[in-house]
Amino acid sequence: MGVTILVAGWSSDRFGRLPVYLAGAAFVGLMAFPVFWLVDTKSPVFIALALAIGLGGTGIMYGP
Repeated sequence: MGVTILVAGWSSDRFGRLPVYLAGAAFVGLMAFPVFWLVDTKSPVFIALALAIGLGGTGIMYGP
């Protein structure tokens, strides 16, 4: 999440806050079902991947 916040902050300075925030919101919305599918596997590796994807998307919205 720390990396995505930094990249999203830099991107928002370059492209504007609204487009970067909306891209993060779209990413989180599109990844909702795949994240739940990964958690449903009950594999610790896939659950960690699902958490990383979810937190990364949230970091994109926090960056701007």
